[in-house]
Amino acid sequence: MSEDVPVLASMIADHLNAIRWLLRRSGQADLAAVDLTPQQVALILELIDRDGLTLSELSARLRSNHSTVSGIVDRLEHKGLVHRRADAQDRRFVHIQLDPQVTEYLSGRMPSSRSSLLTGALRRADASQRELILCGLAALRQLLEAKPGSPRAPGAGGHEL
Repeated sequence: MSEDVPVLASMIADHLNAIRWLLRRSGQADLAAVDLTPQQVALILELIDRDGLTLSELSARLRSNHSTVSGIVDRLEHKGLVHRRADAQDRRFVHIQLDPQVTEYLSGRMPSSRSSLLTGALRRADASQRELILCGLAALRQLLEAKPGSPRAPGAGGHEL
């Protein structure tokens, strides 16, 4: 490819973000079935990625103001889906955590929804596309996990960008 590396990195990040969004969206139907608003679902999805966020962190991730997010948390807490926990070191900070039953439910359902989405997409791909996807993702992962200063990760192949 003729793109410079920063532009290529931005394009890859955009694709990864879109894929992550699609995989997360596949589990939203399960959450919506338990009578949650889209904002409540979005908050729960953020906590799935990183349980124990503060209201400020959730507000930033959801791109919403603090009072709105606090109201969403209030309603989810009333339903028993999340809990507020004071920070052990600094009681000024409150962390929002998913109820263990929610975590257990989602750990069983969400991966199966994500897996079925991926399975369906891979079934529509031909063998060469599946191989390209797997090899490309494996090479990217190896490069990301490689120590800084390493010219190439082992097994990254001879493909030049």
